[in-house]
Amino acid sequence: MRSRSRRPSERVQLITPFTRILEQLVRANPGALGAAFVDAEGETVDYAGATDSFAIKVAAAHMRILLHEAARMPTMGGSSVRELLIRGRSRTFFIRAMPEGYALVILLARGVCSISSRATQFAERRLAREAGLPARSHRRETLWYPTEVETRADDRHRPTSVRLGTSWEPLDAVLGAVAGLPGRERGFRVRLYSGAELTLVREPGARWYTDEPAAALPVD
Repeated sequence: MRSRSRRPSERVQLITPFTRILEQLVRANPGALGAAFVDAEGETVDYAGATDSFAIKVAAAHMRILLHEAARMPTMGGSSVRELLIRGRSRTFFIRAMPEGYALVILLARGVCSISSRATQFAERRLAREAGLPARSHRRETLWYPTEVETRADDRHRPTSVRLGTSWEPLDAVLGAVAGLPGRERGFRVRLYSGAELTLVREPGARWYTDEPAAALPVD
């Protein structure tokens, strides 16, 4: 007798701005099955993903407990613990702490052992803004923004133009490569014809990020 694959349960919450942010986060992480925005008690504020909604909520609640317990253990870093990545037999789980006890949780497929820190950081900032949470200090880390990039026909890793708002801005020059990036990431320091300089990073899955928001870049 042929077994039937289990279909994800239907969504039981209204779609909100949080939903859209979480959907984009799932798409930006290869191997992600779902994501949830949870409060200090582990209750799911909102979620997104193709897997069972109950599984996402249960995983999010358990990860919130584990993050709380880790923050109480000096050997784990105490209150400075902000992230946990747990690789299980059938799933991988990630959680990132947010202000006022909130947290962002990602449920990943078996064997996945990494997440996009840039996509997660961007989602965190958007969720916090939408929820009216106080802004967390990012003085020690670069802020990243997703962007669209056109590349050379003979080298999909080599950028030729970047999208700024509704228009495309050709690159005046590629000033150099960014060293020290992990895995299959590629990064470039580039200059636009307007004179503005920015860093572009290509993550696996052909997803590009820049260290400057498009709205802040001058366009002649």
